[in-house]
Amino acid sequence: MVWRREPDPQDTGPRADQPGSPVLDRRHFLDLAEREVQKARQFHYPVSLVTVLVESLDTDAVPRTGEAIRTLIRRSDVIGLVPGLSALHLLLRDAMLSETRRVVERIRASATASSVTVKFGAACLPATAQTLYELMEQADQAAVQSEPGP
Repeated sequence: MVWRREPDPQDTGPRADQPGSPVLDRRHFLDLAEREVQKARQFHYPVSLVTVLVESLDTDAVPRTGEAIRTLIRRSDVIGLVPGLSALHLLLRDAMLSETRRVVERIRASATASSVTVKFGAACLPATAQTLYELMEQADQAAVQSEPGP
């Protein structure tokens, strides 16, 4: 997968400037995530990125999944849409992979009650990656290769 910083003109998902939107569009997510990764490297704390692939015939499944995930993570964590894919990225501040696994398990348990199938992948700075784009690439590859959950 190739990642660009420019906003995608096809990105019609929820925007950060819409009142009550729990999921950021791509541009806002990348801006916040890049700043967070820079701070994490400067102040030596971990940041994890989780890719959530959503498999459903319902066209509203990804935004609804993002809204549900928002209730399961901390306020300081960030959710963004991945344009062109039925996917979300979660940036978990000050979270090593062990904490990230617990978050993924909470999301997986919540997805069990819904009509979507989800696949997860995760990466952590500095444990497995050094840049935001390395985090995204590693988490995306892990999600694609993972077994689907309910």
